[in-house]
Amino acid sequence: MVDLLFPSAVLRTSHPEHLSAAKAVLSKYLLRVSPNAWNVCQSESMFDESLAPLLTLIAHISFEMLQDQGYDMSSMMTNVSEFWGQEFMRSGQHMEHVHGHGAQITGFYFVSVPDNGSVPVVFDPRAGKKQISLRQTDLETVTFASEQIMLQVKPGDLMLFNSWLPHGFTRHESDEPFQFIHFNVAVEQVPSVEVI
Repeated sequence: MVDLLFPSAVLRTSHPEHLSAAKAVLSKYLLRVSPNAWNVCQSESMFDESLAPLLTLIAHISFEMLQDQGYDMSSMMTNVSEFWGQEFMRSGQHMEHVHGHGAQITGFYFVSVPDNGSVPVVFDPRAGKKQISLRQTDLETVTFASEQIMLQVKPGDLMLFNSWLPHGFTRHESDEPFQFIHFNVAVEQVPSVEVI
């Protein structure tokens, strides 16, 4: 018998119904910024009213995801705490990182995904395995030996995972920009109601 212990969950679903609003808001916010040293444009917070349905969807899916993972959510609520846009120009990329500062769920909503573009990557979070890992037989096949996994996406795809899961993006090799919304979700206590 083999027990699969301490798994890492990546939830992927498609919601193209939010694409037109996301494109409009993202375009408006990206006009205000210039590419950084990594050839990435990163917007300020984009809590725009026209994206309220997408924000509600993200909070709802995050709640269910945490509940399904076994967390006691009976007196808790989820709240999208950070919500910003990113655009990768040619050679743009993100190195492996995690999100802290109270984030429980992290994710992306993909807006523009050109051919030969950047793709999201999740990395094995087990530091002990990284220290003693052996060479993999086949880097193209996902196995227990995998150290990183590249995930294919399309416009309208929504991806969510626990904020402790290391993630990044491969180098963008297209002349067309790669655009997505990046977000973090926090968990808060449901406010108690005073009885008078």
